[in-house]
Amino acid sequence: MKWDDIKKDFPSKWVVLEELDAYDKDNCHVVVDSSVINVFEQFIDAYRQYRELYRANPNREFLFANTEMAALSFENRSRIKRY
Repeated sequence: MKWDDIKKDFPSKWVVLEELDAYDKDNCHVVVDSSVINVFEQFIDAYRQYRELYRANPNREFLFANTEMAALSFENRSRIKRY
């Protein structure tokens, strides 16, 4: 699902997503297509589900975001794995 469609379907919400297609450009990670896993009113609820999904499936790409964001892109940073 494209970010503009997610924003239209779930205005002013926190969404937990699985990244399906993305690319890196100019030090940014841009998500092109994703699957909506769940929708929340509160940040903390979205974060908790994201954390559970990530811990259970560390090889899959999950993220959470607020649909007020203009674009689904993030500054690239080195990732630190915690076990």
